[in-house]
Amino acid sequence: MHERCRSYPAGRFVDVPLPDSLGRTVVDFNLARNPDCAFTLSSPCPLPPPENRFTQPIEAGEQAYADSPTLLTPDSR
Repeated sequence: MHERCRSYPAGRFVDVPLPDSLGRTVVDFNLARNPDCAFTLSSPCPLPPPENRFTQPIEAGEQAYADSPTLLTPDSR
């Protein structure tokens, strides 16, 4: 894993609540989580559409971990 890539490369998920009565929505990135495919090779990995991707780092929430089975190289499986 590249040292600058701290989150799971396929992306993380955040549930966004509906807007309140004033039309405001609070997005809590501390609740960002890895998809199931980050933990097992048997789970399909949904990819977010380009318009849902951030270019700036979001350091909150669940991060990638070095021994993820989906981060192993083909030679190490």
